[in-house]
Amino acid sequence: ASAAHLAAKDKKVEKVATWTPDKDLAQCVRDTRVVQIDGRRKTIRHAAGIREKFGVDPPLIPDLLALVGDAADGYPGIHGIGPRTAAQLLNRHGQIENFPSTFSANCAISHSSSRSSRPCAP
Repeated sequence: ASAAHLAAKDKKVEKVATWTPDKDLAQCVRDTRVVQIDGRRKTIRHAAGIREKFGVDPPLIPDLLALVGDAADGYPGIHGIGPRTAAQLLNRHGQIENFPSTFSANCAISHSSSRSSRPCAP
């Protein structure tokens, strides 16, 4: 990750590729210049591909994994928050640090049982 970051800052470097399927390193992807290559699945993901797969922009990947958990890294996540809800929260509020300090008990981004949405507190 550090090497990719440093290489991306160098204007002489045209493209940076991280060869890993690791979700954590998806945060390093920038536009089409810094990409993630998954050799097992034979895929190349640029920023739009990361958004399509995870529902958030690459810089929000650490926050997404904090909310949903990452078994490979031993992060349990928050019970009841799945990938779609986490992506909706992050797209609404940005980084976790920007989340409201409290949410209404009746607030939810989407209810899977009723398929209805209710607005959340700011």
